[in-house]
Amino acid sequence: MFFMKKKDISWEYFTRHWHHVHADIVTGSKAFKENHILRYTQFYQSPEHRTKTAQCFANYPIMEWDACSEFWVEKMEDFEAFLKSDEYIQSLRESKFLE
Repeated sequence: MFFMKKKDISWEYFTRHWHHVHADIVTGSKAFKENHILRYTQFYQSPEHRTKTAQCFANYPIMEWDACSEFWVEKMEDFEAFLKSDEYIQSLRESKFLE
């Protein structure tokens, strides 16, 4: 899953909050455990990295993103159930840093 941060939030605040607060909410949730999420990984693309990537691949379309979440599951149904869980939906509603 790919995300963009809100434009009025600093890069430092975004990465710190997403890594330390949001990740703890996701992995500590009952839905994370009940739906057998095997692994959750976060990736970041800083503005500087995005600029360098665009320069290196000037002839190719580059997807705009600030952060990416990777989830490992054995069954897609488990992931779908996690995404539909009240806890996950509430965490997105409370998120003040994502577009």
